[in-house]
Amino acid sequence: VIMTGCALDRQNDYDVEYALEFQPAMYMHVATDGADRFPADRTFGICAWSLPERDAWEDDNSKADVYLPVKEAVPMSDGKVWAFDEPVLWPAKNRHLTFLAYSPYDAAAECSVEEGVCFGNVDVLEDQTDLLYTEPLADMDKTDCGGVVTVPFRHALCSMNFRVKNRVADDEKIIIKKIILDAARHCGDFRSMPDPRWILDARTARFVFFEGDYQTGHQPSEIGDNILMIPQALETPVTVVYEFVTHAGTSITQELKTFIVYMATILQLHRGRLMYQGQLIELDVVWHKAKHIVYGHIELLIGSKITAQRTQQKVKHDL
Repeated sequence: VIMTGCALDRQNDYDVEYALEFQPAMYMHVATDGADRFPADRTFGICAWSLPERDAWEDDNSKADVYLPVKEAVPMSDGKVWAFDEPVLWPAKNRHLTFLAYSPYDAAAECSVEEGVCFGNVDVLEDQTDLLYTEPLADMDKTDCGGVVTVPFRHALCSMNFRVKNRVADDEKIIIKKIILDAARHCGDFRSMPDPRWILDARTARFVFFEGDYQTGHQPSEIGDNILMIPQALETPVTVVYEFVTHAGTSITQELKTFIVYMATILQLHRGRLMYQGQLIELDVVWHKAKHIVYGHIELLIGSKITAQRTQQKVKHDL
C-alpha cells in the first residue's frame, strides 16, 4: 500500500509505505506578504542520502549511502506537491533521508556530500536564469512529515537595478538616455557547502541597465532592467547619459561617469523587516550657457533586489 500526505499512528508496529513528495518554497527568515514564491510550473532536481536512524547527517554524512541519485521533481496535477513521474518510496522506518535540491533541473548542476549543490560554468551574460539551491534538508523521517518534504530554496544570484530621481526646477527636465555599469564579472562556479561561495572568473563585461528616453521626476522610480548578477565586490565606473532641458526649452546631452565601490550580495530579511539595500550615487549637472550657469542634480540608487531578501544602506558619491 502506498500512502501520501497522511500521518502514521506511532503505536502501530507495521511500516507504512510512503511515496516521496515535495512542497517547494522560497526561504525567508520570517513570513511576509512580500515574499516571492517558487514558480508553479518550474521543475527541480533533488537527490537524497540515507543513514540509520541512530546517526545524524551533521556528524556522520561521510557514512551516508546514496539513496536517490538526482531526479527531476515535477508539479502534480493538484498543484500542491511535486513528485517523480515514477513513484519513489521512502526507505524503511529505521532509516532517515537527507536531501539536496536545485532549480531549474536542466541547470549545469551536481550534488555532493562535500560541496553540496554545484553550479558550473555560469555566465549571466548568456543566461539570466534565476539559480536556486537548498541547504541540506537533514535527517528527514517519513513518520514526522507524512511523506511530504518542504523544500526551501535560496537564491544563488543577486538581482540588481537602478532607481532615479532629479532635483531640478519644475519647469526643467532631466531625461535619462543610458545607464551602464562599466565592468563586472559575469562568469563563475558556485558551491553551496560548507558555506555558499562563488569562484569567479577574472573576465569582466559592461552591463547595460537602461537605454532609451526616461523623464525623471522628483520621486525615486525604478528605471530599466533588473539584471541577475553573480554576487561580488564592484569597483567600477557607472556611466550615465542624460539630456538636460532648461525652462527656456534649450537642451544639452552629456555623459557622466562616477566611480563606485559597492557590494553586490544576496540579502536577507533583517529583524523581520522587508527592506532594500542601495547605494546612492549623486551626479551634479552643471551647464555653462553664456554668462549663466544652470545647475541640476541626478540621484541614482543602485540596489541589490531579491524580493523578501532586502536591507537598506546609502552612501553618497559626489561627481
